[in-house]
Amino acid sequence: MVYAKSRTLKKHVEGSPPGGNLELKTVELPPFNNGEVLLQALLLAGDPYLGVAAKRLKEGDAMTWQQVVRTVESKNSAFPTGTMVVASSGWTTHSISDGKDLEKLPAEWPDILTTKQ
Repeated sequence: MVYAKSRTLKKHVEGSPPGGNLELKTVELPPFNNGEVLLQALLLAGDPYLGVAAKRLKEGDAMTWQQVVRTVESKNSAFPTGTMVVASSGWTTHSISDGKDLEKLPAEWPDILTTKQ
């Protein structure tokens, strides 16, 4: 049994965002099936555009945005356990994907981000 903590929109922002517009919820994920992967978030994007994107959500919806995630369990041969990918999973600690919208990161990520001197 896997639980995920997800940020959901508590209420829409009017003007400058005061605190309390997001809520942290814990949800139980369903078992994942053949062809799917269980993902764990490593990096979440925090972009000013999120305020605009949140206007399309209903209160109670999960915040959506891209994040860097790692495959922690896999039933999809294209994404073995340990694969690092970019996913549009939203602001959640864990998620399940069928792999169709995942973008693999280079195997040496994040080491390729640093420059050897």
